[in-house]
Amino acid sequence: MKFKKAQAIIIIFAILWVIFIGWGVVRTTVRRLSKKGFSAKETASGQARPSADPSLPIKEPSENVKARPVLVRTLRATPIDFSDLLPVMGTIKGSTEIELRFEINGIIKSIYFREGAKIKKGDLVACLDSKDAQLKLNYAKNKLASMQAAYQANLKKVDIHQKLYEAGVIIKSRLEEVMLESESAKFQVETVRAEKDLAE
Repeated sequence: MKFKKAQAIIIIFAILWVIFIGWGVVRTTVRRLSKKGFSAKETASGQARPSADPSLPIKEPSENVKARPVLVRTLRATPIDFSDLLPVMGTIKGSTEIELRFEINGIIKSIYFREGAKIKKGDLVACLDSKDAQLKLNYAKNKLASMQAAYQANLKKVDIHQKLYEAGVIIKSRLEEVMLESESAKFQVETVRAEKDLAE
């Protein structure tokens, strides 16, 4: 019993749905035909026909039917020169690329070329501010002079300790200790001399 009631409700709902959809289709068709679909021009038999069919004879529209204006956009054609160019973004690289850099760090003082200019091997392209390099050189020279003075003082100390050892005042290990200090001072002088050469 319950199954038959549910079946009857579904059938009634389906019939109403079909009627509703059919009514909407008919209404939409009538509206479209009355507005635009067929032209107001009629054939000799009195039936409306699509305005795009040129094979049928056309009767002039009656006075009570107004022709609707159609908006048309037009452009004036003029001859122009055409070149087929494709603008794209990219990077142009040369067949040979050379990285330019200085042997030491510093601040660039002057640049002697412009972008795109041709330069030859050996041309001066840029120079650094020499103030920083000059300060480093002066520091290295002063450090070398100080180390040389310390080395000379150690040599004199070795001479004094040598005489004291020969006189039997000090033991041999003390003399060897002073001689090792002198050797260390000599190596420090050589290191600072290399730093000065690098600064130059």
